[in-house]
Amino acid sequence: MKIAFVVKINFSSIISTTYHINILKFFSKHHKITILTNADSYLKKQGIDADYVHIPSFTFPNISRLLINDNITNLKLKNIDYDMLVIWYDSLIFFNQKKPVFRFVDICPYQTFERFIKGDKKRIKWNLFFKIYLKSFKKSSFILTISPQMKQFLIEYGISKEKVQWLPHGVDLERFKIKPETKKTKEFILISPVQFLPNRGSDLIIKSMEKLSALDKNIKFISLGNGDKEFKKWNSTIKDMKLDNHIFLKGIVDNKEMPKYLSNAHVGVSLLEINEYYN
Repeated sequence: MKIAFVVKINFSSIISTTYHINILKFFSKHHKITILTNADSYLKKQGIDADYVHIPSFTFPNISRLLINDNITNLKLKNIDYDMLVIWYDSLIFFNQKKPVFRFVDICPYQTFERFIKGDKKRIKWNLFFKIYLKSFKKSSFILTISPQMKQFLIEYGISKEKVQWLPHGVDLERFKIKPETKKTKEFILISPVQFLPNRGSDLIIKSMEKLSALDKNIKFISLGNGDKEFKKWNSTIKDMKLDNHIFLKGIVDNKEMPKYLSNAHVGVSLLEINEYYN
C-alpha cells in the first residue's frame, strides 16, 4: 500500500519527537510512504526510509493559517500517488475525501489560549477552531487516539464510535534501566518533564515551591520541556522570590537524557489546569 503521511512538527512546543519517529518507522517498514512535512531534514536524520516532500508551516493560529497551510499541502498531494492519507493530529484539516483518511489524534484542540489585555490574563475558548477540527475529524475514515477518555470525548462530540480506537502509550523499558546515581546529598528532587506554562501549572509550582522551600531548604524542583518564551519572565520572578536555588528550568533536553533525569528524581509532578479536555 502507498501511503501519504502528513506530519508537521512545532519544535518550540514539544519535549520530544520520539512518538512521531516510532510511528513513522513502523509505517516505513510495512509500506511505501511519502512524508509531507516541514521537518524533512530532521526526519531524514532519524533514518526513516521514505520519499520526502517539503511543506512550509505557518503557526499563527487563525483561519488564514489553516487555509494557506492546507491549500499548499493539498496541491502537493495532487502530484503524489497514494492509496491512503495519514494525518498527524492537525497537520491537515481540509482535505480531499476521495481516498481513506487515517488520523492520529494525540490531543484534542478543545483548549484555551492566553490573551493579555491591559495586563490582565484572560482565557478564551477556542470554539471556532474546535468546530472546524471536529468537522475534519468526522470526515476521517478512521481515528487512532491515545486513551479511552479521548475516545469517549470524541464520541460525545458526534464522531462515530466505529471510527475511533485507542492505542495506549508504551514505554521502552530498555531505555529506563539507568539506575539512580548514588550521591551523598540531602536533596529531595521533584521533577516535571512537561512544558513550564500556565496550563501545565507553572504558577502553582512557583507558589508551592515558595512554601516548600520555607519548610525544607533541601527540596528542589526541576522542569524539563519547553517554555523558552516564558523563561525570561519566570527566571526574574524566581530570582526575586529567592527561589533560584530551588527551581531549575532546564528547557528542552535531549530525549536520550530523560531517563537519567527521571531516575535521579524522587517524585514526578504533572499539573494541569481545569478545562474540559484535561478533565
